[in-house]
This record gives sequence, C-alpha cells and structure tokens, in this order.
Amino acid sequence: MIRLVFRASVVVAPWIVLGVLSAAASAGEVRWRGDYGQARSEAVRLGRPIVIVVASEHCGWCRRLERTTLRDQGVIRLLNDSTVPLKIDADDPAHAAVIEALRVEGVPTIATLGLDGRVRSSHAGYLDPTGFMRLVRHAVDGSGELR
Repeated sequence: MIRLVFRASVVVAPWIVLGVLSAAASAGEVRWRGDYGQARSEAVRLGRPIVIVVASEHCGWCRRLERTTLRDQGVIRLLNDSTVPLKIDADDPAHAAVIEALRVEGVPTIATLGLDGRVRSSHAGYLDPTGFMRLVRHAVDGSGELR
C-alpha cells in the first residue's frame, strides 16, 4: 500500500509542478484576442471596454511596445483584469474594416472602445507603461488624463 502511494506521488508530482509553472507563465502575459467580433461579444458579456493594439511586424516602434510596455506587469494586469485586449496586424487584409473604422494612420495605434463599440480614445505611436495605463484607465473608469 505504501509503495503504491509513493509511486502515485512520484507520477503526480511532475504534473502538479508543470501545472503551477504553466499558470505562473500565463499570468505574466496579456491574453490577446485576435478577432474583433469575438472580442466585441466578450466585452459586452463582461461589461468591459476593448483595448485594441494595431501593430505591424516590420514596425520598430511596435517591437519596442511589445518588448517594454506590453511586458510591464502593471499593464498586463490592467489589460487582463479590466478589459478585453485585442491585437491586430495592420498588414492583414482580414482586419481592413477595423483599421479603417479606427482611422489608423500609423502603427502602433492603441485605441479603446466603450461597451457601445464607439472609440473612446486613440493614440498613434509608442506609449511607455505609464502613458499606456493612463489611456486604458480612462476607458475603464474615466480616471486618468488623456494627453
């Protein structure tokens, strides 16, 4: 009997460890959506604004936004806990209607949409974590100054 318990704990332990590591890794990343229609439905269901990041693979400022701002733990928590984050590729023709509706003129562009689907704010260009959180907080609860 003791032997079976020991073997079971040896077999189960790696799965427990992997599960804990997986949960910790996913807590440190933005849970991006990739489809506007699904993001819109989810936003209405949850009562949260949508934060859209429009970027391009060949954009240096987009890469900087990815490496810095979008890896900041405060930004990640704010996006995951209070919004429905949507990332779209400016070069993907499937997103042309959303890009046109947002009047994107350059990348990166960060836009926030209210529950009614209307644009509440839009910013073209790089934002550091503080500026990004200010923009998002304004969409979430009306706080923060838009500059």
